Amino acid sequence: MKQLVLFSLVFVSLFFVSLFLSVPAAAGGPRSPIAELTASDGKVGSGLGESVAISDGTVFAGVLQLGKGASIYVFERPASGWGDMTQTAELTIPHFHFFFNALAASGDTVVAGVEGTGPNGYGTLYVFEKPAGGWKNMTPTAVLSPTFGTRFGNDVAIAGDTIVAGDPRCGGNGDFGPGTAFVFQKPADGWHDTHETAVLSASDSQGCDDYGISVGASGDTVVVGADLEGMSPPPSPGEVYVFEKPAGGWTNMTETAELNLLEGFPGDGVGGNLAIGGNTVVSSMNNQEGQPRILVFEKPAGGWTNGTQTATLLQTAGGPLAVNPQGTAVAVDGDAAGIVKVYEEPASGWQNTSTATYRFSRSPGDLLGIGALGMAWLAAGAPGTTVDGHAMQGAVFLFFK
Repeated sequence: MKQLVLFSLVFVSLFFVSLFLSVPAAAGGPRSPIAELTASDGKVGSGLGESVAISDGTVFAGVLQLGKGASIYVFERPASGWGDMTQTAELTIPHFHFFFNALAASGDTVVAGVEGTGPNGYGTLYVFEKPAGGWKNMTPTAVLSPTFGTRFGNDVAIAGDTIVAGDPRCGGNGDFGPGTAFVFQKPADGWHDTHETAVLSASDSQGCDDYGISVGASGDTVVVGADLEGMSPPPSPGEVYVFEKPAGGWTNMTETAELNLLEGFPGDGVGGNLAIGGNTVVSSMNNQEGQPRILVFEKPAGGWTNGTQTATLLQTAGGPLAVNPQGTAVAVDGDAAGIVKVYEEPASGWQNTSTATYRFSRSPGDLLGIGALGMAWLAAGAPGTTVDGHAMQGAVFLFFK
């Protein structure tokens, strides 16, 4: 997930949640929220929901604790079902960080990335594992750091026991590297402080490609974006790199396949935001005609190979995006403040379209962005929301499909 700074006034992360329910689609306009998640100790400017992740009926939301630093609040679905509620636990980001750049969750594990931290200032990942007795107030289970880097932790993804983090490098001061992606495999004895298992590199990388600006993971597949691919010179439309886990496990390697834009132009920014679910990869792009688009790539029957998009989803707004775990639905920013659109794959397969299947809305004052997509529920972080008279206290809103 892209950089999420808790002081931001306008950026909102949206996470779509699959909570083991099958809710039939309903006709009509935008769906409204059915529950609101808030902080029991919220204050002016605490910005709950600036970053959000979900896993197995649990919502994780970033919050700025003024005077304490940043934390992750945990909201676990009650046995009676979702309703308005406050957090059930707090996961503390150590060392008084006032923000974290990215948040992701899978199973009983949640991970937060923070640039510019750690013993060498390269960046850090903080891993939290659910205790046997359930989520509780706690500090990290493990701290992961790279052996080299510049902007490590800019983006992070997790799938099962595999964590991947991007480092787009090119930080100036003589560092004009193309970028790097790091894989961390859970050790046999459980998560503990460690360095990377493997480094994933682009075979055609050049200086300041922004390789690692976005990452995704699903099963044994990792995707890495390079939105300035070929920056020196000239810049290209950008690219998505696909890596498949070798039979012997993750090792230092270059890509399995490269995914490109058909008839792209320099500066299109492919790979700036991406996601993967099942056999489907989606990527944002900034069309030179002024109309942002979402590119859908589907895995061929014979496996991932170099290729171009299967379909293009036309947008009137850009920004982050998400695909559900099955790869059958894509969520993107809507055409107005407070709107998110979801495109579902037709029975005949992905096709070019500008017509969304669903639209979700809170209110014009609560901007909605994108984070993760499930099958039947949606959880939208809105850090600019006023709660109990506290401006920008923030909230997370839950929606039916």
